[in-house]
Amino acid sequence: MKYFLINVLIVTIAFANSIDVKMNIKIEQNIRALYKDLNLNQEQKEYIEESEEKNINTINKTIIKEAINNIFTTKNIRDKNIVQFDLEKNGTINNIKLILKSDNIKLNKTTKSTIKKVANKLLLPKEKITLRYIFRYDIINNNKNIVYKNAEKDYSWLYAKNEININKGTTHFKYNSKEYSRVFNTNRDGFIDVSQEPIGCAKRVTILTEKGQNFAEAKGLLFSRINKEAPKGKYKILIQTKQDCNINLQYQ
Repeated sequence: MKYFLINVLIVTIAFANSIDVKMNIKIEQNIRALYKDLNLNQEQKEYIEESEEKNINTINKTIIKEAINNIFTTKNIRDKNIVQFDLEKNGTINNIKLILKSDNIKLNKTTKSTIKKVANKLLLPKEKITLRYIFRYDIINNNKNIVYKNAEKDYSWLYAKNEININKGTTHFKYNSKEYSRVFNTNRDGFIDVSQEPIGCAKRVTILTEKGQNFAEAKGLLFSRINKEAPKGKYKILIQTKQDCNINLQYQ
Protein backbone atom coordinates (compact mmCIF):
# COMPACT_ATOMS: atom_id res chain seq x y z
CA MET A 1 0.00 0.00 0.00
CA LYS A 2 1.32 3.42 -0.91
CA TYR A 3 0.57 6.02 1.74
CA PHE A 4 1.91 8.91 3.70
CA LEU A 5 1.46 9.80 7.34
CA ILE A 6 -0.05 12.98 8.72
CA ASN A 7 0.68 13.76 12.34
CA VAL A 8 -1.83 16.07 14.00
CA LEU A 9 -1.26 18.04 17.17
CA ILE A 10 -4.24 19.43 19.08
CA VAL A 11 -2.42 21.90 21.30
CA THR A 12 -5.15 23.11 23.67
CA ILE A 13 -8.92 23.09 23.32
CA ALA A 14 -10.99 24.26 26.29
CA PHE A 15 -14.77 24.13 26.67
CA ALA A 16 -17.15 25.70 29.18
CA ASN A 17 -19.59 23.28 30.76
CA SER A 18 -22.67 24.50 28.92
CA ILE A 19 -24.81 23.51 25.98
CA ASP A 20 -23.50 26.41 23.88
CA VAL A 21 -19.93 25.19 23.43
CA LYS A 22 -17.36 27.60 22.03
CA MET A 23 -14.22 26.17 20.46
CA ASN A 24 -10.71 27.49 20.22
CA ILE A 25 -8.78 25.05 18.06
CA LYS A 26 -5.14 25.27 17.09
CA ILE A 27 -3.57 22.61 14.89
CA GLU A 28 0.10 22.27 13.98
CA GLN A 29 1.65 19.93 11.44
CA ASN A 30 4.72 17.80 11.96
CA ILE A 31 6.12 18.45 8.49
CA ARG A 32 9.40 16.65 9.24
CA ALA A 33 7.54 13.44 10.07
CA LEU A 34 5.18 13.91 7.13
CA TYR A 35 7.97 13.71 4.57
CA LYS A 36 9.98 11.12 6.49
CA ASP A 37 11.27 8.28 4.26
CA LEU A 38 8.84 9.21 1.47
CA ASN A 39 9.34 9.99 -2.20
CA LEU A 40 6.42 12.29 -3.00
CA ASN A 41 5.76 13.36 -6.56
CA GLN A 42 4.61 16.87 -7.48
CA GLU A 43 0.90 16.00 -7.41
CA GLN A 44 1.18 14.53 -3.93
CA LYS A 45 3.01 17.61 -2.68
CA GLU A 46 0.34 19.86 -4.20
CA TYR A 47 -2.37 17.83 -2.47
CA ILE A 48 -0.65 18.26 0.88
CA GLU A 49 -0.38 22.01 0.40
CA GLU A 50 -3.91 22.53 -0.93
CA SER A 51 -6.17 20.19 1.02
CA GLU A 52 -4.38 18.72 4.03
CA GLU A 53 -5.32 21.48 6.46
CA LYS A 54 -8.98 21.46 5.39
CA ASN A 55 -9.19 17.68 5.81
CA ILE A 56 -7.61 17.70 9.24
CA ASN A 57 -9.86 20.51 10.44
CA THR A 58 -12.89 18.62 9.14
CA ILE A 59 -11.86 15.42 10.92
CA ASN A 60 -11.00 17.00 14.25
CA LYS A 61 -13.90 19.42 14.53
CA THR A 62 -16.39 16.70 13.71
CA ILE A 63 -14.85 14.15 16.05
CA ILE A 64 -14.53 16.70 18.84
CA LYS A 65 -18.18 17.75 18.55
CA GLU A 66 -19.33 14.13 18.66
CA ALA A 67 -17.10 13.41 21.64
CA ILE A 68 -18.46 16.42 23.54
CA ASN A 69 -22.03 15.21 23.11
CA ASN A 70 -20.94 11.86 24.50
CA ILE A 71 -18.97 13.32 27.41
CA PHE A 72 -21.74 15.62 28.63
CA THR A 73 -23.79 12.52 29.45
CA THR A 74 -20.93 10.91 31.38
CA LYS A 75 -19.22 12.39 34.44
CA ASN A 76 -15.58 12.20 35.47
CA ILE A 77 -14.06 10.95 32.22
CA ARG A 78 -10.33 10.82 31.58
CA ASP A 79 -9.50 9.19 28.29
CA LYS A 80 -6.84 9.43 25.63
CA ASN A 81 -5.98 7.46 22.55
CA ILE A 82 -4.19 7.44 19.23
CA VAL A 83 -6.47 7.08 16.22
CA GLN A 84 -5.27 5.74 12.88
CA PHE A 85 -7.25 5.19 9.68
CA ASP A 86 -6.81 4.95 5.91
CA LEU A 87 -8.64 7.15 3.42
CA GLU A 88 -8.92 5.00 0.30
CA LYS A 89 -8.64 6.35 -3.23
CA ASN A 90 -12.40 5.86 -3.78
CA GLY A 91 -13.24 8.03 -0.75
CA THR A 92 -14.06 5.27 1.74
CA ILE A 93 -12.41 4.94 5.16
CA ASN A 94 -10.92 1.62 6.28
CA ASN A 95 -8.64 0.13 8.93
CA ILE A 96 -9.79 2.37 11.78
CA LYS A 97 -7.64 1.60 14.82
CA LEU A 98 -7.45 2.91 18.37
CA ILE A 99 -3.83 2.08 19.13
CA LEU A 100 -3.88 2.39 22.92
CA LYS A 101 -5.95 0.28 25.30
CA SER A 102 -8.87 2.26 26.72
CA ASP A 103 -11.55 1.65 29.33
CA ASN A 104 -14.00 4.03 27.70
CA ILE A 105 -15.70 1.70 25.21
CA LYS A 106 -18.54 4.15 24.55
CA LEU A 107 -16.17 6.93 23.52
CA ASN A 108 -14.16 4.54 21.35
CA LYS A 109 -17.29 3.47 19.46
CA THR A 110 -18.29 7.12 19.05
CA THR A 111 -14.87 8.00 17.64
CA LYS A 112 -14.92 5.14 15.14
CA SER A 113 -18.44 5.88 13.92
CA THR A 114 -17.62 9.59 13.61
CA ILE A 115 -14.58 8.92 11.43
CA LYS A 116 -16.77 6.95 9.03
CA LYS A 117 -19.26 9.84 8.90
CA VAL A 118 -16.68 12.40 7.77
CA ALA A 119 -15.45 10.31 4.83
CA ASN A 120 -17.70 12.07 2.31
CA LYS A 121 -16.48 15.49 3.50
CA LEU A 122 -12.80 14.92 2.80
CA LEU A 123 -10.96 16.16 -0.27
CA LEU A 124 -9.30 13.40 -2.25
CA PRO A 125 -5.90 13.87 -3.89
CA LYS A 126 -5.59 14.40 -7.61
CA GLU A 127 -3.54 11.23 -7.82
CA LYS A 128 -5.62 8.33 -6.52
CA ILE A 129 -3.59 6.97 -3.61
CA THR A 130 -4.38 5.72 -0.12
CA LEU A 131 -3.72 8.25 2.65
CA ARG A 132 -3.09 7.33 6.28
CA TYR A 133 -4.08 9.72 9.04
CA ILE A 134 -2.77 9.49 12.59
CA PHE A 135 -3.76 11.80 15.44
CA ARG A 136 -4.00 11.71 19.22
CA TYR A 137 -6.65 12.98 21.61
CA ASP A 138 -6.58 13.51 25.36
CA ILE A 139 -9.90 14.19 27.13
CA ILE A 140 -10.45 15.33 30.71
CA ASN A 141 -13.89 15.89 32.29
CA ASN A 142 -14.09 16.86 35.96
CA ASN A 143 -17.75 17.92 35.62
CA LYS A 144 -16.69 21.58 35.67
CA ASN A 145 -14.56 22.04 32.59
CA ILE A 146 -13.67 19.88 29.65
CA VAL A 147 -10.18 20.22 28.25
CA TYR A 148 -8.70 18.53 25.21
CA LYS A 149 -4.97 18.87 25.40
CA ASN A 150 -1.75 17.44 24.09
CA ALA A 151 1.46 18.03 26.01
CA GLU A 152 3.80 16.12 23.72
CA LYS A 153 4.66 17.84 20.45
CA ASP A 154 6.12 15.01 18.41
CA TYR A 155 4.62 11.59 17.71
CA SER A 156 7.04 10.41 15.05
CA TRP A 157 7.88 7.55 17.43
CA LEU A 158 4.71 5.90 16.14
CA TYR A 159 6.26 5.20 12.78
CA ALA A 160 10.01 5.79 13.12
CA LYS A 161 11.71 3.27 10.84
CA ASN A 162 15.39 3.77 11.62
CA GLU A 163 15.80 1.25 14.44
CA ILE A 164 19.33 1.14 15.83
CA ASN A 165 21.17 -1.26 18.08
CA ILE A 166 21.92 0.94 21.06
CA ASN A 167 22.26 -0.47 24.56
CA LYS A 168 24.48 0.57 27.42
CA GLY A 169 27.59 2.44 26.41
CA THR A 170 28.52 4.70 23.52
CA THR A 171 27.10 4.58 19.99
CA HIS A 172 28.61 6.61 17.14
CA PHE A 173 26.22 8.36 14.74
CA LYS A 174 27.22 9.59 11.30
CA TYR A 175 25.23 12.72 10.53
CA ASN A 176 22.55 12.12 7.87
CA SER A 177 19.55 14.08 9.24
CA LYS A 178 17.60 10.89 10.05
CA GLU A 179 15.93 10.25 13.37
CA TYR A 180 16.89 7.02 15.10
CA SER A 181 14.93 5.09 17.68
CA ARG A 182 15.50 2.18 20.01
CA VAL A 183 13.42 0.41 22.65
CA PHE A 184 15.24 -0.67 25.81
CA ASN A 185 14.26 -2.15 29.18
CA THR A 186 15.46 -1.19 32.65
CA ASN A 187 15.82 -4.16 34.99
CA ARG A 188 15.04 -2.27 38.20
CA ASP A 189 14.23 1.16 39.58
CA GLY A 190 17.18 3.46 39.09
CA PHE A 191 18.13 6.13 36.58
CA ILE A 192 18.58 6.87 32.89
CA ASP A 193 21.59 8.92 31.82
CA VAL A 194 22.28 10.19 28.29
CA SER A 195 25.30 12.29 27.34
CA GLN A 196 26.90 13.46 24.07
CA GLU A 197 30.39 13.98 22.70
CA PRO A 198 31.24 16.53 21.46
CA ILE A 199 28.89 18.85 23.35
CA GLY A 200 26.28 20.27 20.98
CA CYS A 201 26.43 17.46 18.41
CA ALA A 202 22.88 16.22 19.17
CA LYS A 203 19.93 18.15 17.82
CA ARG A 204 17.43 16.37 20.05
CA VAL A 205 17.23 13.35 22.36
CA THR A 206 13.81 12.24 23.62
CA ILE A 207 12.94 9.38 25.98
CA LEU A 208 9.39 8.04 25.92
CA THR A 209 7.56 5.67 28.23
CA GLU A 210 5.97 2.44 26.98
CA LYS A 211 2.68 4.34 26.54
CA GLY A 212 4.34 7.01 24.41
CA GLN A 213 4.42 9.71 27.08
CA ASN A 214 7.33 12.14 27.08
CA PHE A 215 9.57 11.02 29.97
CA ALA A 216 12.57 13.29 29.31
CA GLU A 217 13.82 15.48 26.48
CA ALA A 218 16.82 17.66 25.74
CA LYS A 219 17.47 19.61 22.57
CA GLY A 220 19.37 22.50 21.06
CA LEU A 221 22.24 24.34 22.66
CA LEU A 222 20.88 23.70 26.17
CA PHE A 223 21.38 19.93 25.87
CA SER A 224 24.45 18.59 27.66
CA ARG A 225 22.99 15.47 29.26
CA ILE A 226 19.84 13.80 30.57
CA ASN A 227 19.96 12.29 34.05
CA LYS A 228 16.65 11.26 35.56
CA GLU A 229 15.34 8.74 38.06
CA ALA A 230 13.41 6.03 36.24
CA PRO A 231 11.22 3.19 37.51
CA LYS A 232 11.67 -0.31 36.10
CA GLY A 233 10.04 -0.62 32.69
CA LYS A 234 10.26 -0.26 28.92
CA TYR A 235 11.43 2.99 27.31
CA LYS A 236 12.07 4.30 23.82
CA ILE A 237 14.88 6.69 22.95
CA LEU A 238 14.75 8.97 19.88
CA ILE A 239 17.97 10.53 18.64
CA GLN A 240 18.54 13.18 15.98
CA THR A 241 21.98 14.71 15.44
CA LYS A 242 23.25 17.78 13.61
CA GLN A 243 26.78 16.46 13.03
CA ASP A 244 28.78 13.29 13.69
CA CYS A 245 28.01 12.44 17.29
CA ASN A 246 28.75 9.95 20.08
CA ILE A 247 25.75 9.23 22.32
CA ASN A 248 26.33 7.47 25.62
CA LEU A 249 23.33 5.72 27.20
CA GLN A 250 23.43 4.33 30.74
CA TYR A 251 20.58 2.79 32.73
CA GLN A 252 19.99 0.28 35.51
